[in-house]
Amino acid sequence: MRHTSREFVRPNRFVALGIAVVLVFTGLTVRLWDLQVVNGGHYRDLAEQNRVLRLPVEAERGTIVDRNGKVLARNLPGFAVTVIPVDVPRASRATFTTRSMCSAPATRTSP
Repeated sequence: MRHTSREFVRPNRFVALGIAVVLVFTGLTVRLWDLQVVNGGHYRDLAEQNRVLRLPVEAERGTIVDRNGKVLARNLPGFAVTVIPVDVPRASRATFTTRSMCSAPATRTSP
């Protein structure tokens, strides 16, 4: 007859592991609550500011002429307007056009 021993099973280890798992998930839950509920407005404002991309517009440099005064190269201003649909108020999305923002006609649209 064989004697089975269960000395290798220690219930204290299972209890300690269970307590550690509960503590980790409790810490994660508290941090998630802190990020979403307590500081959610702050992080929303940071995300809104991060969404807008501001590009500097370089100044016009002038024309390039040869020694006889003949224009070799000149600068023509070019303007591009990009509209992000999320930034347009929901009520006016249906009637919003690029022409309403600027006086130049819209030459092309991209999805």
